[in-house]
Amino acid sequence: MEYIDIVDKSGRPTGEIESREVVHKKGLLHRHIHAWIINSENEVLLQKRAASKKTYPNMWAMSAEGHVSSRKTLKETVVEEIQEELNIKINKNDLSVTFSYPRGRIEFQDGWIENGINTVYIIYNDTSIEDIKIQASEVADVKWMKLEDYKNVIYEKNPEYRTYPEEFPKLFETI
Repeated sequence: MEYIDIVDKSGRPTGEIESREVVHKKGLLHRHIHAWIINSENEVLLQKRAASKKTYPNMWAMSAEGHVSSRKTLKETVVEEIQEELNIKINKNDLSVTFSYPRGRIEFQDGWIENGINTVYIIYNDTSIEDIKIQASEVADVKWMKLEDYKNVIYEKNPEYRTYPEEFPKLFETI
């Protein structure tokens, strides 16, 4: 069972720890990482979320994402999520926070409530698709996509792609 630190509005742990299920049943504020992998061809690595995912199944999304488990750092979580989901090794010492923002409260039909503070990382890496080994329980597929093409599908609101309205403007400006 995964346990998650509850955080205050600034993202600092309050000392309260709950199971992932309780966090999402009650909509408690917690930390989440978003990792965007960009290669030297100015392409973004996207993953298609597995059909079994509770939120946004079968949608193309960022390179990797995940909840920050209790007593883990943001950087440790980025390294672990990228390793687990994509089998890409990165060094946590090479990471720096790009930006953070409160995601806001999102309620899904089945009573699952997201309420997190997202911390965004951009990682420059030229891993080839052939070297990626996806974690089937999390990821259905991966692809590199030109950043300009990705922007276009997002701004056209292509329903196959998960959107992050609070994140994209700053992300695209930063890249």
